[in-house]
Amino acid sequence: MQAILSVIIGGAITAILGNWLVQRWQQNNWSLQQRQSLKTAEIEEIKRLAADIHSHTSQRIIHTRLVFSDLKEGSPRLQKSLEDYRGSVLEWNKSLGRLFSSISLLKSYSDSVYFERAVHKRFYKTSQIVDACLRTQNPRPIGPYEEERVSKNLAQIHGEVLDFNRDLLRQTLEIRKNLLEGRRIDYLDADFEELTTLELIRLLFTKDVNSSYVTRPF
Repeated sequence: MQAILSVIIGGAITAILGNWLVQRWQQNNWSLQQRQSLKTAEIEEIKRLAADIHSHTSQRIIHTRLVFSDLKEGSPRLQKSLEDYRGSVLEWNKSLGRLFSSISLLKSYSDSVYFERAVHKRFYKTSQIVDACLRTQNPRPIGPYEEERVSKNLAQIHGEVLDFNRDLLRQTLEIRKNLLEGRRIDYLDADFEELTTLELIRLLFTKDVNSSYVTRPF
């Protein structure tokens, strides 16, 4: 009777433990799939942000150069290039809020502040020069000093945007790498809250802590 009871109790414990392990595995697997989906979506959001930044800045740079070229030459195309330029300024201003919020969410608030100072403020300074040339009843030609300032501003904006988008795309590569290979956590730099109890116990018996690490899915 005692042997039968032991078998029944052992079977019940095994069933309960097995069920708990299966549920735990299913929960972990579901959580992993959810995180993978979120990270994949984040990659696409970053790529769209980089494309938006490139599109809006390129359009404004192109139309700024065209309107300054026509101002310099006194071209009859000035009215058309001026309309296109003002349209690009309007589209840029309409997109700013979305760009700033996306940069803050996908990178950081400090990056959005940097983008505003490095790109938007230079566009604003360039627009002031355009407005100064157009303020009179008959638009006056652009002078050498103004042309130099505009060229310098636009070149700096172009370089800043290239660097900014390069960093954005590097971020997508890092996320993709973590998805494929896992995220490495060095024991030396790890926050103990990131480590499991088993990993902390293993750390006690590790001779070379400096070169030891664990890998997370991401």
